[in-house]
Formats: sequence, structure tokens, C-alpha cells
Amino acid sequence: MAVVFRILGPEPTLYINPLMASLSLLALFLLCRLWIGNTWGLLAATLMAFNPFANEHALAGDAHTAIVFFLLWGLFFLAQWRKTYSPYWAFSAGLFFGMLPTIRYPAIFFVLAIGIFILLNRPRNKEFWRSLIPGVISAAIPIIALCVHNQLAFGGFWKTAYTLSNEQTNFSWNYFANYSPQYLLKLLTEGCTLVFVLGIIGTAVLCARQNTRKRGILLAMLVIPITLLYMSYYWPPDPQSMRFLLPTFFIYTIASVWLLHLLTKNHRILAWISSIVLLLVTMFWGLPQSTQRMQRPKDLNAVLAQVTRVLKKQVEPGSILISDEGLNQHLDFLGY
Repeated sequence: MAVVFRILGPEPTLYINPLMASLSLLALFLLCRLWIGNTWGLLAATLMAFNPFANEHALAGDAHTAIVFFLLWGLFFLAQWRKTYSPYWAFSAGLFFGMLPTIRYPAIFFVLAIGIFILLNRPRNKEFWRSLIPGVISAAIPIIALCVHNQLAFGGFWKTAYTLSNEQTNFSWNYFANYSPQYLLKLLTEGCTLVFVLGIIGTAVLCARQNTRKRGILLAMLVIPITLLYMSYYWPPDPQSMRFLLPTFFIYTIASVWLLHLLTKNHRILAWISSIVLLLVTMFWGLPQSTQRMQRPKDLNAVLAQVTRVLKKQVEPGSILISDEGLNQHLDFLGY
């Protein structure tokens, strides 16, 4: 965003999150096509296209869409690398995974899950290790840049702005006991509804089957640690809490369509009926919710645009303006 802001100005940066959200759907399709098949990739992308939280944050100026984008494309590059052991795929996957903790620190759990998955699937040949080196190097580039920044800003490469407020102490078993039932209910009602249930079952089935066990373990490692982390966080669940778990929605979707794919082998008609029902339920739940969730920022941004137009006409350059935080941030974004 900083590069686009510097070259083209503030307004073009507003297109970056919607673009990343759209490309994330493409990555989801390509990944599922590679692992499961064309039809199932299309179903997975369609299911997530209806998800209200994904749609809301596609138009929000926060970091959650970026996490989804880099995670899904990293997984696609990883899947391609495992087929060919090409150093180019390894470099691409490493760079995208290395970006994750520089966007949101808890995303380091995704990087650890990928690392464990790679070690569990390492073949006994030199080609694997030679092709892995470019991936390790590319992953280190953004992480080292982050460490240098933290060293300059906070006096230690391991320190962050959160360290100054002791944010790392705000996790406990008591929070988990109190908040985990609320998070589970939100995942079922506000997060991804039936996809959440089928995703859990699908992940368990993938882990139980010999030929899909390693991928099932990967999906589980991408979901469980980050979910447990936020269930243990001091901030009580609120209407926006599902944003923390947005990347897991895509993982649940992969596991769900994989389960339906496996069901076609012995119960083809049942699998297709279940797929249609899942799609219809998700559509009739997701589209109205998406419209409702996007109405509020639409109204708010209309007010900000009108206020900005008035200020440009009536306030002299160099004046000091005292206003609320939201308007101040908006004007600062525009360069005023």
C-alpha cells in the first residue's frame, strides 16, 4: 500500500484490498483444483464469495484480507513446489509465507505449520534440500526487514509495539474457558455456518485416511493454534471478533469440499445433493448479511466524503483542525 500511495496517491490504495480479496478467491480455486478437482475448486471459491465477513473486510482498510491473500497464494505455490521441486516455486512460496508475520504477528503460527508440514513430507534426496534453500532465503527477507525495523524502533529485534503495552501477558486459561464457547457459537452463526461444521468433519476424515493424512494435518495446524490463541485473548468476543479467524474460513472451505469429493466415491447422488444444499444455505445466509455489513461503511464513507469536500472549500491551507479520531485519520490518509 505504501508503494501505491507514494506513486499514485491515496485513492488508488483503496483498490488494493478488494483486489487481494478477488485474487484470494482465485488462489482458493487453483489450490482446490490442484488438490481435488475443477468442480470442487469452483464450489469452494463460490462458497467464500458469499461469506459476509470476507466481503466486509475486502472493502476494509485492515490487515486481515492481506493475511488471506498471502496465505492462500503461498499454499498454492507450496503445492506446485511439492510437485516439481522447482526453486522458483520455492522462492515464491517462501516470500509469501515470510510476509505473513510482518502483516500480523500471530500469523507466525501459519509459518510454523508450513514448516512442520514440509519436514513431515521431506523425501530422502538432495533435490528436495537444494530446491528448499531459495524458499528459506525468500522467507527470511521480509522477516529480517521486520527485525531490523523493530531493532531501530524499539531497541530489540524481538520487541514490538505490543511489547510496550505488555500485550503478550493478556492471554490466559480463564479467558479461554470463558470465551471459547462464544467463539464456537460465532463460528457457527456469524463466521461460516455449515462450512465450519463440514470443515471440522472433513479435516478429521482427511487426517484419518492414509493417503490424505499429511494434508489433513496441515489443514488442522493452520486452524487449531490460531483459534486457540484468540480464544485465550483478554478481549471478549464482539461483532468483529471473527476477523481474527478469517483465514481459517478458507481452510474450513477446503476441508468441506474435500469431504464432499470423498463422498462422491461411494454416495455420488448424496454428495451432489449435499453440495447444492450447502451452496444454497450459504448463499441465502451470506448475501443478505454481506449487504447489511457493507451498508454501514458505505454510509460512513459518504459522510466522510461530504465533510472532506466542505473542508477543502472552506478551510484555509495551514489551518489547525480539531475533530474526532476517525475524521483525523481520514484527513491524514488524504494528506491533509
